[in-house]
Amino acid sequence: DAGFNPDDVTEFKSIGRDAFRPMGYFAWKGDLPMMRWLYVNGAGTRDEELTSESPMWAAATSGHLEVCKWLVDHGAAEDI
Repeated sequence: DAGFNPDDVTEFKSIGRDAFRPMGYFAWKGDLPMMRWLYVNGAGTRDEELTSESPMWAAATSGHLEVCKWLVDHGAAEDI
């Protein structure tokens, strides 16, 4: 979708003015099936290196409540 390498589920990718890891990007898009695939293949639900654009932040600011719930159920920080 955004040109992420499927062999590196933690790489950063610049998209426009933003930089995302795959989990954050697909949280922003609301693509829960892809997030599940990433999680099964080793991607985390937290992004300690980013202060504002974590997967939870991306999902919440994009209005993806179902994604937010899934992230919480899979260990994401709730205090965005």
